[in-house]
Amino acid sequence: MNPKHHTILIVDDEVQILTALRRTLEPEGYRIITTSEPSKVLDLLQRERVDLLISDIEMGPVSGIDLVASARAWYPDVVRILLTGNANLETALEAINSGEVYRYLTKPWDVSVICEIVRSALERLDEHRRGATADRVASRRRQLLDDLEQEHPGITRVERNGAAYILDEWRIETILQSLKSDDRFAMTALLPADTTP
Repeated sequence: MNPKHHTILIVDDEVQILTALRRTLEPEGYRIITTSEPSKVLDLLQRERVDLLISDIEMGPVSGIDLVASARAWYPDVVRILLTGNANLETALEAINSGEVYRYLTKPWDVSVICEIVRSALERLDEHRRGATADRVASRRRQLLDDLEQEHPGITRVERNGAAYILDEWRIETILQSLKSDDRFAMTALLPADTTP
């Protein structure tokens, strides 16, 4: 994992908390965005490629739980962590259930603990993204093979013996006939440009 590739958005209505969290996480190499205005979070998520959202729960009239639930609905790939100064099991369960938060942390925090939690959250996100990319590549490969098989029946069922492919005469003839009937592979394209004697 390369921290420089990750962006963290921190939301808290207390500027000193934003400053303290920036001071804690910036040395780890992350790109940090902060805001003390919860109403700007969805706009920031739209404009910036945010990997991790850290939000306070109690921010005046705005609930951090509602905020992470909205972030989850619109940007499900963003990992969410909630902070609070008043640890409460009921609030923690509500946060986890409604916002699908990765972790629920209390203030004040231990610097080494929060750094480890952030690192772990982003490693998990990277792993998830790698898996999703591999799934997309595999799906595209399957689709290409299906298209090839549909266009040239039998071509994907060729046997292999070590480094060599084994083609029986029937398969070769079928593929050649298919290619001959395909305008893109017309045999005339194989002739020299000037065939006059």
